[in-house]
Amino acid sequence: MRRQLEITASSAAYVMVSFPLGLVALVWLSVGLPLGFGLIPAFLLGLPVLAVTVLGWSALSRLERRRAAIVLGAPIAEPPARGHHERLAARWRARLEDPMTWRELAWAVLISILGLAAPSILVALASGTVALFALPFVAPFATDDSGLGSWPLPLLMPVVGALAAVLTALAARGLATGLALMARGLLAPSDKALLAARAGRYEVIQRLPPLPVSKGDTRVRTG
Repeated sequence: MRRQLEITASSAAYVMVSFPLGLVALVWLSVGLPLGFGLIPAFLLGLPVLAVTVLGWSALSRLERRRAAIVLGAPIAEPPARGHHERLAARWRARLEDPMTWRELAWAVLISILGLAAPSILVALASGTVALFALPFVAPFATDDSGLGSWPLPLLMPVVGALAAVLTALAARGLATGLALMARGLLAPSDKALLAARAGRYEVIQRLPPLPVSKGDTRVRTG
C-alpha cells in the first residue's frame, strides 16, 4: 500500500512539474521563433536569436530526459554527440541536419500544450475530490434552498469522494505515464543513431597512431 502511494505521489509530482516546464517551453518558442525569423531581414540579426532558441529547447529536452526517470525508472538515454567540428558553421550544420534537433522541437511544442493541460486536469479532479469530502462539514451551514442539507446527500458524498480519490490517483498515473512515454518516443536516440556513433568512434580509434613501445618492454627476462 505504501509503495502504491509513493508511485501515485511521484506521478502527481511529475505531472505538476510539467506545468512550469510547459510554460517555459511555450514562452520560449512563442517569443524566440517569431522574433528570430522576424529579425532575419535586419542584417541577419535573427540568426543569433534562433540559435539561442534552438539551444534553449535542447536544454529543456536534456532536463526532461533526466526527469522522466521519476516515472520510467531510469533516465532517457542521451543522443550521440552531433559531431566535433572546429568551425562554428560546421557544428551548426551538423546540429540542423540531425533529426534529433527537430524531434526535440516537436517535444517542446507538445509539452507546451500537454504540459499545461495535464496538470489542469489533475488539479480539477483533486479539487472535486476535496469538495466531496468537505460537503458533510459544509452541509449544516448551507441554506435550506441549496439542497445540500437534505439527509442522504451528506452521507453519500464521502463515498463518492472516495471513488473520486481513486479516479484522481489513476489519472495521475495515467497522465504521468503518457507524458513520460511521449518524451521517450521523441527524445530517445534511435538504434541506428547509436550504432552510427559507435562506428564513428571506432573509426577514430583506428586512425590513431600506434603508441611507441621501447625495446626494453619487449625483452623477456629469464631467471
